[in-house]
Amino acid sequence: MVWIDRVADLPGAPVRTPPGWFDHPVGPQEPIVNMNPGGIVVPVGACISVVGTAVVGDCQDRRIACVDLRAAIGWQPGTAELAFAASLPLYTINMLVAPICYPDPDPVIEGKKRAPWNQLYERPLTARWVPTNIPPFDTQYCLQRFCFNSAGLLPPCPDPNHPCRSGKYTLLLDVTDTLGNHYYDTQQVWFDNKPIHVEFDGLEGIKACEDVCLSRFVPKGAPCNICWPMKLLGVVYDEYIVPADLTYPSDNFDYYSLWITRQGGPTYSVPITPDCVTFGPDPHQGTQRIGEPGTRCEEAIGGCPAPPHAPRFSGALTELDLRVFDAVCAGTAKFPPPAGFPLERGTCCGYTFQLYAQDKTWSDGVTGGLHHAWSLPWAVEVCNDLNSDANIPQCRQ
Repeated sequence: MVWIDRVADLPGAPVRTPPGWFDHPVGPQEPIVNMNPGGIVVPVGACISVVGTAVVGDCQDRRIACVDLRAAIGWQPGTAELAFAASLPLYTINMLVAPICYPDPDPVIEGKKRAPWNQLYERPLTARWVPTNIPPFDTQYCLQRFCFNSAGLLPPCPDPNHPCRSGKYTLLLDVTDTLGNHYYDTQQVWFDNKPIHVEFDGLEGIKACEDVCLSRFVPKGAPCNICWPMKLLGVVYDEYIVPADLTYPSDNFDYYSLWITRQGGPTYSVPITPDCVTFGPDPHQGTQRIGEPGTRCEEAIGGCPAPPHAPRFSGALTELDLRVFDAVCAGTAKFPPPAGFPLERGTCCGYTFQLYAQDKTWSDGVTGGLHHAWSLPWAVEVCNDLNSDANIPQCRQ
């Protein structure tokens, strides 16, 4: 019984069923997916456990000898394909510190290693021997779970399709018995160890260290029943796993969200819209990349060519409805702010803007959002000078 059936444990991304991991002619090409049957392909990154079974029946003097787990760059043949034998030299990336081997010159130690609790049945294959010595017992040997740190142990840039320790890889589970026979399983995996760029650049038309006086951006006498739009600017960019592949799962960007917090007061979740009218299924999440960070992870790796890209520029993250800052009209906004957030006319207060974004990559214990980031807080003073007699010095023309 030799198979890989889950990657990035707890809860883990299983091999898609049907056909599942038992169907060796097809199984290696079946991707790892989310927990739903026939689910969505899951890229994985950082520290990942590989879970499965490596059991050789103890009969006719045949017992398990060693378990090894390795990886190869790219999609490689499955174990039932004719080209598999020729592909074996390609599996040069060690995923274990050392193979898990049971034979030992000392029969006592070997017996302890073969204890039932050290059988690899539906357990992490990314494990290593750890001797324990807890009085009054003598030394015992246990297989302890470890993870494979793909962000540090995959080759940094073997070719243009696998930059920054990311891209398509094939895992190989190699089990040897005491008679020298080998048993294999392979599994294709997308690794994603690329960063996500999240930068908030402010409000359109507002210079650095400048206050926001609402009368500059809201027409005099503007009614409460229409949006008072202002663009919020920034960069949200998740680098593609394979630069030339713009489809999922190479494109595994998830969403971004915006938040505004009043100093000493509540926080407002900003709806994401290009025009104050159009909203997605979740109105508080943007699902498209915005702007351009002007850099790629390849540029930090010597000899790793970066894909062509534009210089850095900001894009419009959303149209903010300025009515949310006005206590008179805030309640008429499509998405009104919480109580205590808007300003009475003739008053000012500080507000802090923050931008959050994440991808869909999984890791051990992380079901999506492995790569995520908050922008630095962006603070500004907002003044509600919409009263004709408002006496706010910084808003005087």
